Amino acid sequence: MRRLMGVAWGLGIGILGWGPASEARVDIGPRPVSAELSWFGDDLSWSQDFCVQSTQEPNAAGTTVLPYAVEVAGPLALSQGGESIPLTLSWQDLTAGVTVPLTADVASSETLSGAVLDCPQGDNGRLVATVAAEAVMAVPPGEYAVTLRVTVANSGGGRNSFFSNVTLTLMVPDAVRLSGLRDIDLGHYGWDGMDLGVERSLCVYRASGGEYGVTAYASSPGGDFTLVNGLNQVPFQLSWNDGTGYEPMMPGVLLANRSQSVSTSGDCLGGALNNAWLRVEVPALAIEQSAPRAGSYATQLTLMIEMQ
Repeated sequence: MRRLMGVAWGLGIGILGWGPASEARVDIGPRPVSAELSWFGDDLSWSQDFCVQSTQEPNAAGTTVLPYAVEVAGPLALSQGGESIPLTLSWQDLTAGVTVPLTADVASSETLSGAVLDCPQGDNGRLVATVAAEAVMAVPPGEYAVTLRVTVANSGGGRNSFFSNVTLTLMVPDAVRLSGLRDIDLGHYGWDGMDLGVERSLCVYRASGGEYGVTAYASSPGGDFTLVNGLNQVPFQLSWNDGTGYEPMMPGVLLANRSQSVSTSGDCLGGALNNAWLRVEVPALAIEQSAPRAGSYATQLTLMIEMQ
């Protein structure tokens, strides 16, 4: 019997397994970020917490943590047309409890505390943006915006940088502000027939530079313009000058359509460009008729500025 001899060839088909894909070595979340800032007349501060993964490759589990650096692309300013509001930025390392200032397009040192994927101990980085009130007051009303590119990086292998875009918007309202107020000392009356009077310069700010109105209220009984000592009251006169001349004021009555407000500085450059004047006058006759006894006569004035 003839035996047939043969050779069987087996063809094995398979897939070479590489194992689970390793996680990105550097990552930041959330991304992107958007925030609308609100301004209430004081310095403004905003912050956003991030999770920054910074681990060594190859390491699929992402357990070898590396320090990282952070950089923000400039310009660091909220803008509208040709107007801008400077931002001051810093980065807080929430793990180490330290804060580093940020300069546009300049990376911090690579010393910030990284974390593994998804930051199981909580977010480890915080971006803080601050805006000075004076910077807001120096621009016209409108919507100002900026998109900041926040990049984190380290010097390990694999993907060594990643970013999140942070968009900030700020609506600057038309607003008014009065500054430069301080107590007024009318001095001593010498029973010599000489009237007493004091003038104070003030700063009226309006973002749009438009007109304003001013109203004065007194704490004396009935709200009258009187200086009080017990049951005794001495009347005084109040007047306002917006740069066009003094106008008399009445208690609780709006003095409207005042002009020449300042729109570029909330305090008229520290008072150097004050644009309004308040005058208090006490006639000698009023003192002699209404002050039967010696002593200190006083009241508290409240001035309210409003847009017209």
